[in-house]
Amino acid sequence: MTSINLCLTSHEIEILRSMVGKKLVSIQHDTFRYTNTSLEAVALHLEDATYYLYSLTEVMDFYGDTEEVARWSLQAGKKDFIDAKDWIVSPIDETIRDIRLVQEHQEVFDGEEQTDDVLVTRGLIFDLGDRELSFEKAAWFSEDIYIQKGQNLISTFTRTSDFEEDDWPDGLTAKCTRSILTLT
Repeated sequence: MTSINLCLTSHEIEILRSMVGKKLVSIQHDTFRYTNTSLEAVALHLEDATYYLYSLTEVMDFYGDTEEVARWSLQAGKKDFIDAKDWIVSPIDETIRDIRLVQEHQEVFDGEEQTDDVLVTRGLIFDLGDRELSFEKAAWFSEDIYIQKGQNLISTFTRTSDFEEDDWPDGLTAKCTRSILTLT
């Protein structure tokens, strides 16, 4: 069986936890042309620090094929390609009341035998009081980070049934469960 962990690390989760109670001054991202996405990175400017949410691909065995798979990371360090981006600044100027970490457990079975076990961070939801700000990894292969603001944003995330109902080869079935970790 192939096991893959594409979740944020415990250190990255602690960074997120340390953001709760601080002011999110602004975010920086690519200009929204056709969709609300930013390719490869989003900057989170807090009152006392800046962090970068990255979505970068790495080659791995993914459901039986060698694929480029996007992995999220959260770092204080700015990667070289950031300076070449034509980013815009979106003011937020709100205190982060809570951050919810959206995780998924994806399993694939060949008959009764489990062939793949994948853990993935699907997204982040920042509770800003009267609204939310979310970042979602909409597709396993995509370096795009989908950004939304509004209310009840978990309802806009990609459905777990989309994974389960994907076009799996004959004999394969899939199961996906979602959990939400509150970081307050």
